[in-house]
Amino acid sequence: MPHKLWIELAGILFFLHLISPLLLRATFRFSSRCNPVLVDPGAVPPLVRGLAGRCAAPLESLGFSFLGYFDIGSLATNTRSYIAYFVNRPLGVFANVSVVTSPAKTAGYFEFSSSFANGLTLDANTNSTLPLTPSRAGFRVWRFPVVFDPRELFHIHRALVQKYAAQLEPHLPPQGQESGRIKSQVEQYAAEQAKTGYMYLSNDGETYRLTWKGAILTAWKSLWPTSTIRTWTYRAQMKRELRSLRTNSVVAVRTA
Repeated sequence: MPHKLWIELAGILFFLHLISPLLLRATFRFSSRCNPVLVDPGAVPPLVRGLAGRCAAPLESLGFSFLGYFDIGSLATNTRSYIAYFVNRPLGVFANVSVVTSPAKTAGYFEFSSSFANGLTLDANTNSTLPLTPSRAGFRVWRFPVVFDPRELFHIHRALVQKYAAQLEPHLPPQGQESGRIKSQVEQYAAEQAKTGYMYLSNDGETYRLTWKGAILTAWKSLWPTSTIRTWTYRAQMKRELRSLRTNSVVAVRTA
């Protein structure tokens, strides 16, 4: 009986690894354009207002100004994205509360981000979802889903900036044009994935679709056991990074 069970499980895994890329390639679309729209708080989902509300006081105490709620639109298939955007201009740091809604679930996280004159961007966020596409050139991201306090994540972000970009000059868009940064980063994402061979621009120029390479690799990365191995590996990397910051007395952070 145990032997038969293992055979059945192996068959299920084989079927999932065979069918998932086909379904993903047939259904996945990513918008080639992003036009953030400033919206009234009442027009965004309650989770966005709730999470942004919990972060607002800590962010204000850290010197951040609230720029507003932005509807990012439907970027990926069957999703809609919203951002509550903040900025600390003297330090050159942006903060945002990002929420993505879909028929299956609504998920959110908060983030700190700094861009520099040489094109480098450093992000620290609480997103627990690992990317399924290659890392972007000049765009470094650290994910700490175990951090629940915006103040703690802010200190981690500042420590990462000190470690990796201490001598670089911050780059900010002109005041009143901060949403252009959202637009630029989103539109660059898919364009850069096209360069990796994961996506290609559709004939209408409105959306990016997955290539066979992209469909197979993203689907397999999301399936067990690869997904579990990736999660364990990434968590170990983040713990090592936090230990490095603590060991060098850059910032006092937890490593658990």
